[in-house]
Amino acid sequence: MNRREIPQEKLGELLRMAGSNPQVKKNLQQGNLEGVLKSLPAQDAQTVRNILSDPKQLQSLLASPQVQQLIKQLKNGK
Repeated sequence: MNRREIPQEKLGELLRMAGSNPQVKKNLQQGNLEGVLKSLPAQDAQTVRNILSDPKQLQSLLASPQVQQLIKQLKNGK
């Protein structure tokens, strides 16, 4: 596994947290990335920062069905 790749189970966990934690959801909807990262364990937050700084990894992440579903939910305010 690439050191910048989020394991599938971690991705699922992060997405569940985003959908179920009102503060994380609010931060995501407001585009407050630092607020989201502060709510994650330090290692997970660093992994997310690494992915966001790598355009190839970011594109791969954004193309995943789980992230697409989360984006739709956030756009609809659910």
